[in-house]
Amino acid sequence: MPNCQPSWYALITKSKEELRAVEHLQAQGFCCFLPQIQTEKLSSGRVSSSLEPLFPRYMFIHLDDATDNFYSVRSTRGVSDFVRFGSLPAKVAPELIDEIRNRCRSQAVRDARLPQENDAVELLEGPFRGLQAIFQCRDGEQRSIILLNLMQQQVRLSTSNREFRKVPVN
Repeated sequence: MPNCQPSWYALITKSKEELRAVEHLQAQGFCCFLPQIQTEKLSSGRVSSSLEPLFPRYMFIHLDDATDNFYSVRSTRGVSDFVRFGSLPAKVAPELIDEIRNRCRSQAVRDARLPQENDAVELLEGPFRGLQAIFQCRDGEQRSIILLNLMQQQVRLSTSNREFRKVPVN
């Protein structure tokens, strides 16, 4: 007797149409997962932050082998095809989906803990330990720019995100 339990499958989407594919598949009642991460880009001297697919042109869909129509999935706007091994759509282990979800959540939690522009922060390590500064902006994935008041002047300092914490507001 064939295995008729729902399984996760990897889909290939059309270029830059991951969100369109998710929207149209969910409108048809399918359970989809598009892992996304917060990214930063430097453009014209400004850092901008955006949510982008973790795996560009790929997403995951949960389908029941016995009841779901694989053809309707393939013909959905934004979807190109299933990832295949030979002629069969590739199944993805549910443990892998859970691990990707957990990693995306933990990155979102780390990002949420970072202060906003002009928030007060306290330095936790290094020669300026215990001093307060002003958070200016992120400087990549692991670092940020803070403004430290030294000798009546604000000095820009690039520091690891682990070396400071937001000062709690009372």
